[in-house]
Amino acid sequence: MVNDSDDETTPNWGSLCSSNATAPDLAALNCGSSVISGALYQGVPASGVSVTVPYTGGNGGLYPVKNFSSTGVSGLIASLPSGMLNIGNGTLVFTITGTPSATGTASFTITMAGKSCTFTLPVIIEPGTISALNCGSAVFNPSTLTQEVAYNGTLTVPYTGGNGGAYSQASFTHNDLTFLLPAGTLASGSGTLVYTVTGIPSVSGVMNIPISFEGNSCNVITPAVVAAATFVLPGNSKAWMRHNLGADTSLDPDVPVQGIHGNYYQWGRPNVVADASTPPGSIAGWSPAAPDNYWQDATKTTNDPCPSGFRVQPLSNGRI
Repeated sequence: MVNDSDDETTPNWGSLCSSNATAPDLAALNCGSSVISGALYQGVPASGVSVTVPYTGGNGGLYPVKNFSSTGVSGLIASLPSGMLNIGNGTLVFTITGTPSATGTASFTITMAGKSCTFTLPVIIEPGTISALNCGSAVFNPSTLTQEVAYNGTLTVPYTGGNGGAYSQASFTHNDLTFLLPAGTLASGSGTLVYTVTGIPSVSGVMNIPISFEGNSCNVITPAVVAAATFVLPGNSKAWMRHNLGADTSLDPDVPVQGIHGNYYQWGRPNVVADASTPPGSIAGWSPAAPDNYWQDATKTTNDPCPSGFRVQPLSNGRI
């Protein structure tokens, strides 16, 4: 009897006597129909990886422990414990151990009873994982986004606990902006995810952007999207300023605060005569009434207080 166990703590006694042991024999190994369980990652010890190889024409013979080294990607061993072939068809189950040296294809040429074949296993970069996202330190570049103005920039989100693994491309949309994370590889430890951001933000104000990555999530609170400077009414080719003349254009024109109130003008005159802070009483600088055509409908005049590219638009009843 001989103990041919590959585990020192568990003996596996078998007879070598020719009178009661049959030498193994089979008709063919079929590596092309192998079944792979588990996955192999570069630089990561194999765990839970096995390959089942079918055979035909077994004779019930006993076979010893067998070990086969990988080629192509080195560092791996395919181990077959001792056992007995079926009479007829059956399978051989190889356990894969070791640490693959690179990405690529690991090949194993196995032999049994004078028959041989080769099966292959892919070795890939380990899927990326992180411990946490840090949305509080996320950065937009450029930092200013303006409503209804095309934006092309990046959003950088820090993370911790990266495992050096790979991740796939991902994208989502928010406020009519597209956030695209290209496929890449994580750092080992701390790093950043860099999204390309394109599109035209449709809503002004603060954005609350949900970021999710490999089971981690947080919200990026952005600087306020600056309200659009102009708007175009449906069916109208003219662009209208969204802020009153003299208003603080950094403020949202749809939020009623004193800073968006703007200036007061005398009809037909370009000079400011009052604003929201002007005290009660007579207004200094008031001039005699200007002729009606000082603010013309069709052209911009020197009396028009609007900035370059804009003009006062009188209505038919004399108001603006």
